[in-house]
Amino acid sequence: MTVHFIYKSGPQVSTPHAIGRELFKRLERDFPAVMHDPSSSAEIDPAPGDILLGHPSFDSNDLFHRSLKKQGWAKTIVIHPFCPADPDSYAHLGFIVPKCDAFLAITGRVWIDRLPQTIFREWAGKIIHLDLAIERIHFPALRATEVALPGERRFLFVGNHPHYKNVPFLNRLAASLPDIEFHRAGPLKRRFRSLKQHGPMDFANETALRFAAGFDFMLTPSEKDANPTTILEAMALGLLPVAPEGSGYYAQDGVLQISGHDLTAAAETIRRLQTMSAGEIMQRRQENWQRLDDYYNWDRFYGVVKQALLDATKTDLTLSASTRARLASHYLTSPRSPYGFKRLKTNITSLLSFGKRKRRR
Repeated sequence: MTVHFIYKSGPQVSTPHAIGRELFKRLERDFPAVMHDPSSSAEIDPAPGDILLGHPSFDSNDLFHRSLKKQGWAKTIVIHPFCPADPDSYAHLGFIVPKCDAFLAITGRVWIDRLPQTIFREWAGKIIHLDLAIERIHFPALRATEVALPGERRFLFVGNHPHYKNVPFLNRLAASLPDIEFHRAGPLKRRFRSLKQHGPMDFANETALRFAAGFDFMLTPSEKDANPTTILEAMALGLLPVAPEGSGYYAQDGVLQISGHDLTAAAETIRRLQTMSAGEIMQRRQENWQRLDDYYNWDRFYGVVKQALLDATKTDLTLSASTRARLASHYLTSPRSPYGFKRLKTNITSLLSFGKRKRRR
């Protein structure tokens, strides 16, 4: 029996490469295992007893999709980030999860609890909750004893700006609080006027780590994000994470709650954090470091995956016709869809709007 693991992997300390690297390192201790690059053009022919474990993309011809079509797998298991409130990002899994024996959903407890209220509720029997993890040694606690004075605390956002990250809301929040500094480390393809932008940063680099250690809070405003690793990375560095529940974490998970849609409420939260006592900030840092050691670690992460490999059984799942139709619609219009319907819709809307403006002149 061999576990064929399809996932990105590499020396990077960030996900998804860290997931592939850390998981495979443990897999090969307990199973005959082979690592495969998701973009490989090679073919995998299963031998009796072999297990397919991997990450499918929107490309229906990627290695996982092609491998899943092969006959002879003992088990087939998907491992993938998952936010059921964002079907545009995960509709492609509708072609995959019903055909597999289990879905290791990398997501927060919030989304497992909210699953019954979403389009993906019929998947409940296949989903296995998989909280993320980090290696603390890669994110040393540089912000261990320092706390900025009340009124001088700065907020950092780390990441790109896809729709689910809600960066435009953060930009509006920063504009409403001109006396407070909001910084962003991420690609500069789009400018956000009220954020101090620094470009992408590699947190394997000591300079980037020391830059991040100059903040007391890491703010991510998404209300439909699966399980952002930046929250755990911030905890490790000594920053207190600030995020809506829609980022997958509850307050009891060590995340300070903020609204991702109500500007007035969010501004009140920021003002309150500016006056939080240094003692409370230090205490919360210590509690978060303990959380990382006790739970958000790769051994616990791997333990869930290993149990799924041992326990998953062949099961059938037939989605209702309405669910299939809704998922297909989201798949076609997703910004990530290979068919470009979203771009076509945007282009047509722009042309029609241009025509209306032209006639009004």
